[in-house]
Amino acid sequence: MRLLLGVGRDSSLWFPILLAAMGTVGVVVGVVVGIYLIRKYRESKWGKCKSKRRMEGKVVVITGANSGIGKETARDLASRGAIVILACRNRQAALEAVKDIRTTTGDGDLIVMDLDLGDLASIRAFASNFMEKFSKLDVLVNNGGVFIPPEERRKTKDGFEVHFGVNHLGHFLLTHLLFQHIQRTPSSRIVNVSSLLYKSGQIDFDNLDADKGWNKKVRNALYCNSKLANIFHSQELAKRLQGTGTGVFVLCPGFVYTGLMRYSAQKFSWFKKMCFAPIVFLFMRTPKQGAQTTIHCAVSEELDGVEWGFLRECKIDKLEAVAEDPDTAAKLWDVSMALVGEGGPGTASLEDDNGFVEGQDAEAVMVEEEAVLNVTPHPHLTPNSIPVVTARELWRRRPVQRWGSPIYYGLSTQAGT
Repeated sequence: MRLLLGVGRDSSLWFPILLAAMGTVGVVVGVVVGIYLIRKYRESKWGKCKSKRRMEGKVVVITGANSGIGKETARDLASRGAIVILACRNRQAALEAVKDIRTTTGDGDLIVMDLDLGDLASIRAFASNFMEKFSKLDVLVNNGGVFIPPEERRKTKDGFEVHFGVNHLGHFLLTHLLFQHIQRTPSSRIVNVSSLLYKSGQIDFDNLDADKGWNKKVRNALYCNSKLANIFHSQELAKRLQGTGTGVFVLCPGFVYTGLMRYSAQKFSWFKKMCFAPIVFLFMRTPKQGAQTTIHCAVSEELDGVEWGFLRECKIDKLEAVAEDPDTAAKLWDVSMALVGEGGPGTASLEDDNGFVEGQDAEAVMVEEEAVLNVTPHPHLTPNSIPVVTARELWRRRPVQRWGSPIYYGLSTQAGT
């Protein structure tokens, strides 16, 4: 108040005050613009899949496809015409993901199938169900995973430490069960999503469940261990598939903000979140940006005929010494086989031209219809009156939604029309 009274008596004070205010605003604007330009520069260095390859008739399984990198990978591959199976534990979240993907593309088929990577019985049930419906598998994307504070000492349904059980053993068993379907498919690919945090990991065969503790100096050492296990699994898998025409790729997606952080972020105080915000803006990628290397591994022509590779930024990269240990990779394979108690891969099914097993294609398409129709079902539609329609037809019949209007997908209430 005294300052304002002084300004009122002496107008010459207005100029320095105005100058100071403008200087402050200028500094703030400069900082914001600077941060924005740094962000854009960093984005320009991130890898981006440049392949335009179409995927019509290709069968793709993506674990953890209801959110994050998995969801964006499903969106991209569906837009290329692929038959995409969203293998998820949370069915409702997967159905919502299908609804969202269908707002951006009408190509491909999106099929929701139940899979809990923390339950060996669920994995076997999924594999059996998949092999009944499909005669081949062009691309398997092992993307799902968990990142939980080690102090919580979470276990899977089978009693394994949750990171080792879900991130490694779950995908190990799934891949093993689908072996024959992958091998019988020309130019098939297996894509394992790891992380650069593998550098801080270690495989201690006497402490795989961390009952003897873990390295407290490393942030979530158990997650790091599981990501190293992903790389060893990929290496041994490539060795065993050598000469079959199947490519095995393991990748680092970069620092991505996804649902994987939900267990950790919820424990942050508001102060930590405020401090973390600039790091998020400068360094963290969106799920779409983080999915680029995964998509590249699944479709790129550059990887045709390549049997093995570790990729970053859509390019083959070198591994650190900690991951260059063929003896550990071979032993981890044998130990993992014993832990999951698996004898041999599943049996084959009769082939159909589009990748569906004969007589099962209508049922598979109906699963996608459920994913769309269950969002806002029309009151006159019943399960017996829902016609079998392709994804492309659903897109053609999509509504032009106006503000406040209900969504109706325009399906006839007469079966078979």
